[in-house]
Amino acid sequence: GQRVRATYAEKGGVKEIVLLKPAVTTDEQLGKEVKQALAAAKDYTFQQKDKYEAELRRVADDVDDRIDQLEAEAKDAGVEAKAKLQDRIAELKKRRGALNDRLSKAGSATADAWDEFKAGVGAAGSELEKALGELLKK
Repeated sequence: GQRVRATYAEKGGVKEIVLLKPAVTTDEQLGKEVKQALAAAKDYTFQQKDKYEAELRRVADDVDDRIDQLEAEAKDAGVEAKAKLQDRIAELKKRRGALNDRLSKAGSATADAWDEFKAGVGAAGSELEKALGELLKK
């Protein structure tokens, strides 16, 4: 079967699926997702802080899914391929961690510091996008 991502919304105390989409399956696809999310999120205002955070958390979840896929591939890989996969996994985890650190501060971001907060998250997202591009070249 194919991996999918389900998005739920609570209605009347019951969680209902509102979106079902294929999981990100390649570094290239993930890079495109990151780029699109950063482009969409850069214009969010402080009043749209929750939407901004949700958009970038979705990307972070996509990175986690890709890491899970690479870890599964590494289990069955030969020694040389496993080493390369582990390098990719380590790099993605590092970049994902930086993005997560920035996003963890979203709840405490103030209107006065919103642009600075977005710049920090944007920089972490750009570094993730850059790392994905470098991984594709290897």
